[in-house]
Amino acid sequence: MPKIKLLIVEDYEGIVTLLRSTLDDEFEIVVARDAAEGLNAVREHKPHVVLLDLGLPPKSSPEEGLRFLRELKQAGGHHKTIVCTGYSERSLAVLAIGYGARDVLYKPLDLVLLKSILRRSGWIAELEMEAQQSFGSLPVTADAFEQMIGTCPAMIRICDVVNHIGPTEASVLVTGENGTGKELTARAIHERSLRRTEPFVTVDCGILPAALLDAELFGFSQQGVPDAATKSKLESARGGTLFLEDVCRLSLDSQAKLLRVLDEQVDDGGARRRPSAFNVRVLASTSANINELVRAGRFREDLSRRLAAVRVHLPPLRERGEDVVLMAIIFLRQAAAQYQKRIHGLTKDAVEAIRAYPWPGNVQELASKIRRAVLVVDAMQIGPEDLDIIQKDQPLADTSISLKVNQQRIETDLIMKAFTLSHGNLSRAALELGISRSTLYRRIRQYGLDRVSDAVRVS
Repeated sequence: MPKIKLLIVEDYEGIVTLLRSTLDDEFEIVVARDAAEGLNAVREHKPHVVLLDLGLPPKSSPEEGLRFLRELKQAGGHHKTIVCTGYSERSLAVLAIGYGARDVLYKPLDLVLLKSILRRSGWIAELEMEAQQSFGSLPVTADAFEQMIGTCPAMIRICDVVNHIGPTEASVLVTGENGTGKELTARAIHERSLRRTEPFVTVDCGILPAALLDAELFGFSQQGVPDAATKSKLESARGGTLFLEDVCRLSLDSQAKLLRVLDEQVDDGGARRRPSAFNVRVLASTSANINELVRAGRFREDLSRRLAAVRVHLPPLRERGEDVVLMAIIFLRQAAAQYQKRIHGLTKDAVEAIRAYPWPGNVQELASKIRRAVLVVDAMQIGPEDLDIIQKDQPLADTSISLKVNQQRIETDLIMKAFTLSHGNLSRAALELGISRSTLYRRIRQYGLDRVSDAVRVS
């Protein structure tokens, strides 16, 4: 397998030597000593990843590295830029992200972490290059995140917004239909923030009764008093990010408690007012229209304003044009690597079927269909018949009226849908289906879905 092309822009020979000895086994390394040499190397070698030290000559100051970042962004391309710096000022990290850096690492470098980040960044850049070669008209954004693949104008704008708000402390409300990637977007914001080394804690507000949710979120007992034996999600997220999934399902009482927590941390202008007991950044998501809920008196207007300092709306997959094809290719490659299958791509008919299908389950449904196809197909390519995509106006291939056959088909489809909605979580899938976890597990074993249930876990 060809090595990932890595351009190191660094003038200190000792660091270059250390990086060469650490990375040479996996990366094809090119070294540039200053900005001009770096730009020439980008044009000549077309690297997948650029590892940039901000303190470049002649001044050995961060201004030189930031100027190079701006020029690199203007030059375009699919490379991913990782900044490493000895300067700890937060403002420099914010500027670097704003100028197109995918990540900011501080010296002394954690070489194991660095290698992992470079490997993943190179893989994403390679996928984007391959997709553009296969579908030359795709305007793939150079700022796509690790799993946020965007080619349509709406996703390019979203990536740009995430890029800019990530390093801030702003609360963000992510909206969109189920399966559009709201949690993924929240994780991307966290990973672009200066809290990225701290916990990212998710609370699903729609899965628990109000009393249990209070205990999980705030550490209160069912009687509404603090419970020292219960470690709250707020405590678990201390220093990091708390993501409230389906926040509109919070009770009015829980909304009031959450508002008090947020009031302790920042004032309306965003400046810290007094030390907070939790020190968390709060991100939230909903598939409901929060403005309608406010008008109906089911959601607090003051909490809505506080949570939605910034709003990010994710379009459904059916409105994202050729994104669906690009994402299908990426999911196929991920699954083929995971399950060690020699599947090289999609047939032309499969691509057309993917384009024509409305994808009511959005990105989660696409990932599930592709991964299940990879598991069951032995051919070199996946065809439309392997994707289990049946339009309403298409006749069913199997017209059997056997009760047993149709019961298994129906139960299998419902289980797969529940897996998709629950991100592969067995307990939540069982709740969606209205059966016990043990019953669901028996059905999984009965229908041979053990490996498929793993395949639909969408990170």
